[in-house]
Amino acid sequence: MWRIPEKSLHTLELLGGWPGALLAQRTLRHKNRKPSYQVVFWLIVGLHVAGLAQLR
Repeated sequence: MWRIPEKSLHTLELLGGWPGALLAQRTLRHKNRKPSYQVVFWLIVGLHVAGLAQLR
């Protein structure tokens, strides 16, 4: 089967797709147990939250 590289997933998250990625992790249990993926994912979420806080 084909796989999407983690780099591509992180790029999509960085472009604003992190809510969908979080939903997929919770409902499909996708990539929720891989620590290296989770660290980068939560850093991306943190960047988005910090960016939103700067807009206020």
